[in-house]
Amino acid sequence: MKNHLTSYPVTRICRLLGVSSSGYYTWLKRANKSAKLSEYIQKQYWQHKARFHH
Repeated sequence: MKNHLTSYPVTRICRLLGVSSSGYYTWLKRANKSAKLSEYIQKQYWQHKARFHH
């Protein structure tokens, strides 16, 4: 979907895929939060010389 956003509006792509645009934006927000969390965890991991502490 991301590859086609420059050519088609979100509403049209969502309609073709049978999903709501609000559902798409909710998923997108969740995916962004997940990516940021993953980035933070990796940063912490490497800052502690790849050692996991409880």
